Amino acid sequence: MISKKSYAICYLGFHDPRIHIRGTENVIKVQSSACQARKYYLFRSNKIECFKWGRLIAIALPINYFMGFMVLNKLLWRINRRHKPLIVHAHNYILATLVLTGTLVFTVHDSLTYHKQMSGIRFLSPYKLMEFYVYLRAKKIHAISNYTWGQAPFHDLFKNKVNIIYNSIANTPKATAKCNCNPYFLVVRSIEERANIDLIIDFADYLQKNNHTETVMIAGKGPLLNYYINIANIKKISNINFLGYVSDSVLNDLYNSAKCVIMPASYGEGFGLPLIEAYSRGIPVVGSRVCAVPEVIYDKQHMFDNSTQSLLKAISTAITVPPEELKSYFMKRFAEAIIKPQYFEFYLKVLS
Repeated sequence: MISKKSYAICYLGFHDPRIHIRGTENVIKVQSSACQARKYYLFRSNKIECFKWGRLIAIALPINYFMGFMVLNKLLWRINRRHKPLIVHAHNYILATLVLTGTLVFTVHDSLTYHKQMSGIRFLSPYKLMEFYVYLRAKKIHAISNYTWGQAPFHDLFKNKVNIIYNSIANTPKATAKCNCNPYFLVVRSIEERANIDLIIDFADYLQKNNHTETVMIAGKGPLLNYYINIANIKKISNINFLGYVSDSVLNDLYNSAKCVIMPASYGEGFGLPLIEAYSRGIPVVGSRVCAVPEVIYDKQHMFDNSTQSLLKAISTAITVPPEELKSYFMKRFAEAIIKPQYFEFYLKVLS
């Protein structure tokens, strides 16, 4: 732990952590546990309020850009007066560009320019300019994988500012009894284009046509959820279940009873949190051979190209690994005990 309590860290994120606690919010929980500073979490919302989020004080900013700019910097100015120095640790490019007070550091989950490019946007200059400005202003930059930083424009220009620190999980998984149900494959994804749910539809269709007993569970919401539900209904695929949003406790049970976790992706996957969530429980995982998955996955034989046959081959290899080996892999590379000291060193560099 960094013992100097007089300073403060203000995290700038995306979502209300009472509603959304995956992705960015999970990273912030781990980061904030590495130090004893006064800690704040700011995000944009339609409802302005303040509440406790664990050991952080969470404050919702106005959704309006001008009002958000005014309120954000007034808050940072007040915090900086009470607790010096102030580190502003941003995860949000837009909020990072609005910061006028404090020492800025930034976490790159996905390059903004890369994400927009892969989404089909052609005019990328504004996004490149925003990234350049944020990286230029930041004293230090944290990227969640080598892949993520490699996709960022100007990555060579700012390479001396960068620390690669992998994700961890903020809460120790709870051991629960496996359910007395048919075996199933679990997919934990936001249901959007980059998640490549089309492959999972084809995989479930193959299982059904070949009389396999396994089903497919998909946990997650997103803009294409209803679209894929309709596709499954049209194709009369009955062995796939779209669960939508599930609570942490339900998700924990789903992980613990899964035969194998599947991590499909086509682009924009800067790390792959479901990979390490499964490993922490000793559950085998297979993932697409793209993005940051090769950095994180236990064995390259557990990766698949985007075809059903490749996916089946990867699963047949992954399910032979003993659970204790997978847990050991997690503990050696991604456990909080491994990751928190890296954040400790990161913040020491920022304060130096």
